Amino acid sequence: MFKCQFKCRFKQAFLSVRRVYHKKSLRPEWLSRATTNDVPSSQYPDTVISPIVHGQFQSLDSSAASDVLKSTERVRKPINTMTILTEKLTRLLPSFVTRTLLMVFAAIILAGCASTTEDQEQLPESLSEAELYQLSSKAIDDGRYSEAIKSLRTLESRYPFGAFAEQAQLDIIYAYFKNAEPEASKAAADRFIRLHPQHPDADYAYYMKGLASNTASMGLLERYLPMDLTRRDPGQARVSFNEFSELLSRYPESKYVPDARQRMVALRNRLAEYEIHAANYYLKRKAYVAAVNRGRYVVENMQQTPAVPEALAIMVEGYQHLELPKPASEALEVLRLNYPNHPALDKNGNFVGYKVFEDVDPSIWSTLTFGLIGSSKPKVRNAPPPQPPMVN
Repeated sequence: MFKCQFKCRFKQAFLSVRRVYHKKSLRPEWLSRATTNDVPSSQYPDTVISPIVHGQFQSLDSSAASDVLKSTERVRKPINTMTILTEKLTRLLPSFVTRTLLMVFAAIILAGCASTTEDQEQLPESLSEAELYQLSSKAIDDGRYSEAIKSLRTLESRYPFGAFAEQAQLDIIYAYFKNAEPEASKAAADRFIRLHPQHPDADYAYYMKGLASNTASMGLLERYLPMDLTRRDPGQARVSFNEFSELLSRYPESKYVPDARQRMVALRNRLAEYEIHAANYYLKRKAYVAAVNRGRYVVENMQQTPAVPEALAIMVEGYQHLELPKPASEALEVLRLNYPNHPALDKNGNFVGYKVFEDVDPSIWSTLTFGLIGSSKPKVRNAPPPQPPMVN
């Protein structure tokens, strides 16, 4: 009797599954993804057959089926990056910190979109050449250099051979420089020199090239904070010096020559100080040959700079460590004659030493604290500051 009932139930289940598979149009598509064993749905609208559990079919009512549908829709919903980011931040950070970070992130995105929209805006086509130049001039006077650049570029593209074209090319050099775009300013200056080599204002382009090169390597901190630029890479300073030198050689009577010459003096002093920093580093690491070479380079190529007495003292110190008494005495004699009040000399003119560096062989505490405990500055002998040499 029991065997007969089992056969009947198995036959009914088999027939129901067969009818559903023959009617594929009635099979909901979401159910095949919601079930793990790909069990077909029932042909009756109020019940749904769930996956097989222990060899039997388990019936679900319509409410359970709707729950399965909702869970499946959540799975099919596309992933939202902001939602995931918010959930992660909420778990890791407090709520007010999360809100602040999200507000800052949204503000950055909106600012980027706004700037993109602003860049894509075009000036009216009805503006004449004179009107475009007046717009750019007013923007430069008001300090709105981005708008001035936009107006000047529009003027040059619409009226490349107009009466204001050359003046616009000169103005855009200045606008780029004031807008903290030194590379663009240099490119505009090179373009003007290439297009108008005999222009009466070509000296201005050379002058602006030197200014732009001088500020090309300066970041945000260097522009607005008093930092020691002599410890920075001197590559752009050398380029700026050479460009000012080209201005002086090509246009010796230019009105920009006096300012360019003063800037060359400042750049030369900066390059000399950089060499002194490098020489101090070599002394600190006991690389005396390299230190002497740096000092000799300053003495031979950068005369009349404030770094010359330091370079002479470095040469004396290095030669003494290298046990070369003759060149050491020669450098000491030059130092004694020209800078008798240098801190490396005593009252009698004897060399007492240049500098003593503390962290050449650092202690264990200095190593563990990365130099926070203990000073890494060199000790300088107590002596009055050097006086400038007397001119006979």
